[in-house]
Amino acid sequence: MSKVNIGSEDQPKFANIGDYWDEETVNKIKKILKEYQEVFPTKFYEMKGIIGDLRVMQIPLKADAKPCKQR
Repeated sequence: MSKVNIGSEDQPKFANIGDYWDEETVNKIKKILKEYQEVFPTKFYEMKGIIGDLRVMQIPLKADAKPCKQR
């Protein structure tokens, strides 16, 4: 694993990427992560639906919804 800063010098935001790619691929991944950093949360509180430090997932359900079975 390699830890890379996808934020700025003033406000670092770190992401982990695998170390099994070649250098060219790693540089492309870093560029994409930096360009679209708002899409890749790095902390639990940044993830939509995660509540506080408990890391509890909240799934809102509709009261009148019928259950369905899927593969």
